[in-house]
Amino acid sequence: MINKTLEYLKINVLRQKTTKIKNRAEAVKVWNYPYQALEEVIANALYHRDYQTREPVEIRIYQNRIRVINYGGPDRSIKLSEFNKGAVLPRRYRNRRLGDFLKELDLTEGKATGIPTIIKAMENNGSPPAKFDTDEDRSFFHVVLPVNDAFLASTKVRRKMISSSEKMVETPFVSSEKIIEEFGENAYKILLAIQKDMTTSASDIAQKILLSSRGVEKNIAKLKAAGFLERIGPDKGGKWKLLIKINYS
Repeated sequence: MINKTLEYLKINVLRQKTTKIKNRAEAVKVWNYPYQALEEVIANALYHRDYQTREPVEIRIYQNRIRVINYGGPDRSIKLSEFNKGAVLPRRYRNRRLGDFLKELDLTEGKATGIPTIIKAMENNGSPPAKFDTDEDRSFFHVVLPVNDAFLASTKVRRKMISSSEKMVETPFVSSEKIIEEFGENAYKILLAIQKDMTTSASDIAQKILLSSRGVEKNIAKLKAAGFLERIGPDKGGKWKLLIKINYS
């Protein structure tokens, strides 16, 4: 699964751009997404997912980013701030035997080097830093790889056009029927609750729509992975941002 996924991304998604710099003999070559970062993200998503949870690993490809989410988040002993610093030292491992197989296939090293490798690969490619996210219950782990800036624009005019286009993509109209059909009625109720109060908490939403806190977190994870919802700031004191407009007609 990992090799076939990476092969598909190599053929259909990965692109390289060469830029000639004045007064320099060598041209600058960058990728829209560094292969090493993609390899680590996907291998780790399938390695560390919770196989008792019947939710697949999701890989979503957008114009300006790739999102990967697996259900069954990192161990509670690991703080989210450690991911952003690239200093991840897990105390417990999930799927140890699977990790041994992946190590034999040279897909992982099994030494907690995945996150630092992703961060370094993005940095070496001149890409914006990867983003990592999870929830308090550690029910999911979400990774976003932003596209290299060279693939967004080549001039200021072009950059402005891309920015306007991205804004339209980020805030599309989505019908209430489509939301319910794709994500379920609970997800729709969650979006409505957030739309009324952007500072509401997951526990407050759970009480309002009569759903368990874990159920709310799972639905929120799906909506975030789909690009419908974003959390700004910490769990306490932060707020939500809707990336879609709900069409009720």
